[in-house]
Amino acid sequence: MKVSNIINSEQSEQTNLNEINSEQINLLWEKYNVYKWDCNKPRSLNFTIDSPPPTISGSLHIGHFFSYTQCDIIARYQRMIGKNVFYPIGYDNNGLPTERLTEKELDTHINMMQRSNFINKCREIINKYEQEFRKTIKLMGLSIDWSLHYDTISKKSISVSQMSFIDLYNKGLIEKRSAPSFWDVIDNTALSQGEIEDKEKIGIMYDILFKYVRSVSNNAFDVVMHDIIVSTSRPEMLPACVAVLYHPDDDRYKHLNGYKAVVPFTGKIVPILPDEDVIPEKGTGVVMCCTFGDIQDIVWWRRHKLPIIDIIGRDGLMKNTQVFDNLSVIEARKVMLCKLDDEIYKKETTKQILKCGERSGFPLEIIVSDQWYIKIIENSDNFIKIGQDINWYPKNMKNRYESWINGLNQEWCISRQRYLGVPFPVWYSKRSGEEGKILIASPKQLPVDPMVDLPEGYERYEVEADCNVMDTWATSALTPQLLSGYITEEISYNNNYNQNKDDNNLDDSLDNSLCSISSKEIHDKIFPFDIRTQAHEIIRTWTFGTVVKSFYHQQTKPWKNILLSGWCLSDDKKKISKSKGNITFTLNELLNTWGADAMRYWSGNASLGNDTIYNEKSFQTGKRFINKLRNATKFITSHAGHLKKEDYCDIEFLMNESVGFDYWILLKLNETIKVATSYFDKFEYSEALNRIESFFWRVFCDYYLELIKVRVYDLHTNNNDEDDNIETINDMYDVFMNKDSLVLKSDPIRISMYVLETTLRLLAPFFPYITEELFQVYISPMRNNPPESIHKRGNWPSLIQDIYSVKSINKVFEKIGDECISILQMIHKYKSMQKLSIKSQIEKLNVYGCIFKGSNCNLEFDFNKYDNNNVNYHFYNYENDDNYDDSENSQFYKDLSVGKNYLKINTYIQENNKNFKNLINNQDMEEAKMNLKAFIVDLKNTGSINSIEFQGALPYVKHYSLKSECGTYSIEVEND
Repeated sequence: MKVSNIINSEQSEQTNLNEINSEQINLLWEKYNVYKWDCNKPRSLNFTIDSPPPTISGSLHIGHFFSYTQCDIIARYQRMIGKNVFYPIGYDNNGLPTERLTEKELDTHINMMQRSNFINKCREIINKYEQEFRKTIKLMGLSIDWSLHYDTISKKSISVSQMSFIDLYNKGLIEKRSAPSFWDVIDNTALSQGEIEDKEKIGIMYDILFKYVRSVSNNAFDVVMHDIIVSTSRPEMLPACVAVLYHPDDDRYKHLNGYKAVVPFTGKIVPILPDEDVIPEKGTGVVMCCTFGDIQDIVWWRRHKLPIIDIIGRDGLMKNTQVFDNLSVIEARKVMLCKLDDEIYKKETTKQILKCGERSGFPLEIIVSDQWYIKIIENSDNFIKIGQDINWYPKNMKNRYESWINGLNQEWCISRQRYLGVPFPVWYSKRSGEEGKILIASPKQLPVDPMVDLPEGYERYEVEADCNVMDTWATSALTPQLLSGYITEEISYNNNYNQNKDDNNLDDSLDNSLCSISSKEIHDKIFPFDIRTQAHEIIRTWTFGTVVKSFYHQQTKPWKNILLSGWCLSDDKKKISKSKGNITFTLNELLNTWGADAMRYWSGNASLGNDTIYNEKSFQTGKRFINKLRNATKFITSHAGHLKKEDYCDIEFLMNESVGFDYWILLKLNETIKVATSYFDKFEYSEALNRIESFFWRVFCDYYLELIKVRVYDLHTNNNDEDDNIETINDMYDVFMNKDSLVLKSDPIRISMYVLETTLRLLAPFFPYITEELFQVYISPMRNNPPESIHKRGNWPSLIQDIYSVKSINKVFEKIGDECISILQMIHKYKSMQKLSIKSQIEKLNVYGCIFKGSNCNLEFDFNKYDNNNVNYHFYNYENDDNYDDSENSQFYKDLSVGKNYLKINTYIQENNKNFKNLINNQDMEEAKMNLKAFIVDLKNTGSINSIEFQGALPYVKHYSLKSECGTYSIEVEND
């Protein structure tokens, strides 16, 4: 069966592309393995993509479409230029986001179910959403190799993540310790610094009256007390106050050195300490350190070796206060303010930055707990160096990465007190004499669940399992390693994976997809990845985490380039997201309404890193562009019944046979290929789209197809003999201008078919469905090739490197074509102003002008000098003429505009054309004759012009120039 039979032409006539063809075209791509990565190709031919696995936390939305299609555009281009593209798809289906989805779906809370039951329910919901994700992703037109699918909770992913933990533990880069950490009281888990959002709110700063005394001896104090005002925004933390601090250079408080403070309400005595982190201008310039009100309290606690007073529980309720126990923080604050009524000296509103959970959005507390930490502070300089070795798009995003690293103030906490996630391969011994000893699983045991499995040599009663799970970012940061299974020479998936384990609840689709080669071989073929694509807001989590893991495991960067997409914004310029509740439509609804191609037009026009407002007007423009593409294809192919593949696929033949606008459009196409390729190579796909769109819509459709329509409808006009006795310029002008039956040897449909197919290939990365449909329905039947897709590897249009050497005077004719287009535009403008039909006849067109040695023309239309039968068109350039006298500008312009007084011009021009006949050879003369004739024929036909009289010339270019000679043409040849 031919590929084109999969998509029949009757269906292609329908209006909704997505409903009609997307499913069938997806089947075509799968049938012929268009996007299959060949694991046997060498690294030099591979283009590898580390793309973000969408989180299973709800349905995909327009923000996902926005960023994922931008990555796909690049993937399709790389495949079409011949690269063996490694383009996987994963699902981030473990951790807190998926647990929250399960709680929502079941209308329950995690604490109300047994761990195993909750995990099983999570897996059921994961499976349902993964099927929905797969359908939606296919509708988006992503060129993913589905055999490279992975889950972050599959057996392989758990194994690789646990291998990473073991390798870091063996290297001393990971440790478990009791320390203050951010705690989300809503989700009941510790969080890392990267999972915290800063939220600004209006709070109240309270100035509270403390007392201070001098210490006489241990536990003995001077009976004389003095007042001191301490500023705080958290009065409920007074029971946890362990010190009062001031800046050592603050003259107001230098006398406090050696004194003690008496905490109001509790009466506790705490030290008064100088510290340079205190901001004298904030509040009264005196602050209290509590354990722990904010991150600065941790700094002071460590620096001054202060004690810990724990007054907030993991549930967010107060404890160890006697008065506020079991109250929430807000409730405790209200009670404390009532108790402190006499001690509150002043209160005023102030802006506060609260640390909130990224997922819950609730203010975090800092609580002491036992957690696993990856050491990152000591290697921050190395992480910055790796970032500097990566190409950032856009460049300014590297600053955000470096700022994040420079602002790190704690190690990476990777343990979570949840159920669904990668278990730590850890137990704690209860044997006599080794109580609390950390027991690490053997790599050959992996994957392990310490709640079920046992360490080698131990019985159940001898160990206690670590019941925590890893932060989902600790696993997602391994996406380059998850895909290969390789961590180190000693620890890799092929070597250590426990083949005897069977857990049907764990998806393992990738495990068998690359089994023909080892993990190390896969790693060498894809690592470091060519690109990582992601949104800019997860630089602090995914970008940084992946750099950390790659540096610690492979001592190198994870990718050569990182491409950061912007946000999709709502009308109020806020990020569109499920959590913000500003999505009023589903992605599937949009895809069914507009089709993926129209929506890809919108995302393809957004450059990397730039936030873009959701705009259905752009979808409408994309739809119009698709219709334009379809209509142009129908028009051209409806007149191409006489052609075969060899008639229009040989570009050298076409160029040798083409003249005038036929040759001009090939020059324009070649330049478009060159520029678009250059933009794509710099990942500037939006600029490439703009250039290709402009070429197709304006240059090809609006200009070229309109210019050739008369010739298309009258393709086989008899050719008259040409006068070859050209001795003077006047002779040449007579031949070109005074014959009514001018016949061109080039076939515009041949040219149009070549340009059309090439343009479809240029547009294929942006519009995969319509380009495939048009190729299969209209182009492929003419080619008689084996079944193939327009998106196949190596199908990007080739650049004709020596196009300007194929014909010796083609640069002149490209400029002539440009000027003829400008003339045609002015004719259309004239008819519009006169309210004439575009097809109304113009009896005579007079073209006036003078071109000296300037390379640019200033084009003007003189609307003061026309009547219904005559139109005057002028173009000038004197700015680069050494002989031009500015003082004569006014009279010169006036004389020129009415076509009189050419004596001065004639003198200059004739001087430059004395040796005309000797400077042009016969071959160039033939080219000039044929091309000038071709331009004028199409210009007359399209403009409905009966006659054209040139009182000037067409623009100068580097090698050849057409110059004014009082109503006749002359050609001046200039050497380099």
